[in-house]
Amino acid sequence: MKKKPTSEEPAAAEKPKKKAAAAADGVKKTIKKTASDSGAFNKEKKRHEHTAVASTGVASATRVAKMVLWDLTTPLPKWAEAVPVDRKLCIAPAAAAALEMDGMTACNKLRHRLGELAQAHKPNMVIRPLTFERWRFGATWEEQSAGSKAGKKAQKATAFPLLPCKPDGGGGPAAQALMDDLQWQGLNEGAAKEVAAALRSEAAAATAKLTTRRQQAVSGKPASLPPLAVTVNRHSLDFACGKRLTKLSLAGYAKLCALHRRHGSKDEAVPPAPPRQGAAESEPDFEEAAAEEAAAEAEAAAAEEAEATSGAGGGLVGARTALHQRVLALLLRYSTLQGSGYQAALGPPVWRVLRARLGVGFECFASPLNCHLPRFCSAFPDVDAPFGSAGAPDPTLGLSLTLPLAPALALSRLLLLTSSLPAVPHRVAVSTS
Repeated sequence: MKKKPTSEEPAAAEKPKKKAAAAADGVKKTIKKTASDSGAFNKEKKRHEHTAVASTGVASATRVAKMVLWDLTTPLPKWAEAVPVDRKLCIAPAAAAALEMDGMTACNKLRHRLGELAQAHKPNMVIRPLTFERWRFGATWEEQSAGSKAGKKAQKATAFPLLPCKPDGGGGPAAQALMDDLQWQGLNEGAAKEVAAALRSEAAAATAKLTTRRQQAVSGKPASLPPLAVTVNRHSLDFACGKRLTKLSLAGYAKLCALHRRHGSKDEAVPPAPPRQGAAESEPDFEEAAAEEAAAEAEAAAAEEAEATSGAGGGLVGARTALHQRVLALLLRYSTLQGSGYQAALGPPVWRVLRARLGVGFECFASPLNCHLPRFCSAFPDVDAPFGSAGAPDPTLGLSLTLPLAPALALSRLLLLTSSLPAVPHRVAVSTS
């Protein structure tokens, strides 16, 4: 006997239908929202994609990033201005650029060689990123520390500071850290030790060749540098030399021009770029003024590139030739490092407080590319000195110390700083994040 349906059963039967309809509406909304988000993402992605259009040689001031990350105009304390620039290790601009091209090639080969040595013990092994960089930082720092203890004569033996020059450094902390790293990635202890020793030996051989080329440049032998071409784009400048291509933003180029004009040698001096046509006579906004300055410097570079004459070596010869060769050497050095970053930098708001409240007027662990002040210490005075580097950090000054993201270097610098604090006549700001 069939049971008669009650009044509650139709209502119960309608509930699944309502849930299904609500779920369908939710799916439609999700699809619509996803399509909207996807459209916004594609629009943002398209805005940042590279536009493969012909170079116009005209820079746009309105496209320069608004945030200015440095201040090269505010007067510094007298003690900061008195710190000399270390030019003892500098060589001629063309020779410096040629040496950096050779150094980049040597580092790339050694980086690839580390993978080959590891795969000889474990096929298909892929070396994790920054394994080579951590070892290279530690090994060169050990040699530089030993050289500073032995005297200035020992320090001059390191011709290319990105690679160790001694083949017998297998027992140091850097070699042990590399072996631990390789074992963590899958090699046994014996294989890791063999790979570390072979890499150190081949690095020393590569450094010996670079040392010879540097000595030849110091003795006056002309450098065999391929023609350097500088192309001005809407957002950046391209420095093409042989098979190497490096890029620099308009603002970064203007900054390096200002630093080189202030600290470079007199025979390489470049006059300031003339104001751009159509630019406002007064720029009350500091950021807009910086953008106009960047565009003016870029237009001056483009004009010289078009009017420069061909030199004996096939390259273009003009007023900015030496400057561009210095910039190329600088960009190649820091491009050779690889990695996402090695420094915990400070932002402009923090800098305003440091300068106003603590009187900080000097930077430690900076570079011409990321310094905020025109006076700073850096890791590579041989390429940084023409742009204002004072060489190795001196903790007896009033410093802003931003520690590099390499444990061995950061610890050693902290120990150096704390041991020298009683002799510090000015305030020191330390940043670790």
